[in-house]
Amino acid sequence: MLKNKSLKRYFYRLISVLLVSLAGYILYLNTLETIPGIDENQVKEIIVQVPDGSSNVINKTFTDRKVINRFVKAFNKAIYYRNDVDTTHPISVFVILKNGEKIWISGGSQNFQTVSYGNQQYNIQGWTLECYLRQFKTQ
Repeated sequence: MLKNKSLKRYFYRLISVLLVSLAGYILYLNTLETIPGIDENQVKEIIVQVPDGSSNVINKTFTDRKVINRFVKAFNKAIYYRNDVDTTHPISVFVILKNGEKIWISGGSQNFQTVSYGNQQYNIQGWTLECYLRQFKTQ
């Protein structure tokens, strides 16, 4: 009989810990802010700059809507990342909007990307975006 009470207490404590952990995780997820997305319909072209291994940079311009769609989807999935880290990313992407404005995104070497738009600069983190950028290093 004592074993059953001990087992019940253990089970209830385990369930309580799991519920509190789940609630904490849900609260954490709600604190993650999504970044201001890019409207795919406003994108004119995407220019990707990749170092070629020497001191040269290769520019690749994309106007194909499928490529733009894929990049915008990857970008829009990203979340804000802490701004106390700094690095020089090897790959730069310039998103040229139809109104002439530019959004600069750099990445491809860390688990985060840096975005500059207007007077703002911030770090974001997006696994899909990082994979998208890293594919250019191998081309």
